[in-house]
Amino acid sequence: MPKHHDQSVAEHSFFVGLYALHIADILEMDAIARFDILHAGLLHDAEEVWSGDTPSPYSKFMDIPLYVKKRLQKMLAPFNYDVYIAHYSDIIKLADLIEAYHWIKEEENMGNKNLKLMRIEIWTKINNAIKNLNCTVEQEALICDLARANVKVEPPYAKHMVAEG
Repeated sequence: MPKHHDQSVAEHSFFVGLYALHIADILEMDAIARFDILHAGLLHDAEEVWSGDTPSPYSKFMDIPLYVKKRLQKMLAPFNYDVYIAHYSDIIKLADLIEAYHWIKEEENMGNKNLKLMRIEIWTKINNAIKNLNCTVEQEALICDLARANVKVEPPYAKHMVAEG
């Protein structure tokens, strides 16, 4: 698919971590859970540092060499990566979808007209993922606003910062 902007794994992971943190904030999760969710969001595609960005339906077909898998396992072991991903998978998947939706919207704003069907498909997945969270109607609405980019996206801790000067 033609793109105007190639996104690095680091850029993608940063935004997944940020959106996951926003979702945790909306769900009023405690500080430890938020910290774990941030880690999970930042590390969710760690293997793609080696393989490159791969859409999830195709990533299971990637043949990552055993030495790379072992190196990643050793590198990620101190972060309890598997525990974070397993425990917070619904939030990370939703944050990943929101990030994909925002990337598609950015591409469309830059003139890419090839993504409309993908945007519609991603939006349907976002709605299904929100329903899987079993949250309140108000929380669902806030997450939808985040997905639609109807809210200013800034780190959740920013509201606690005091302006200098």
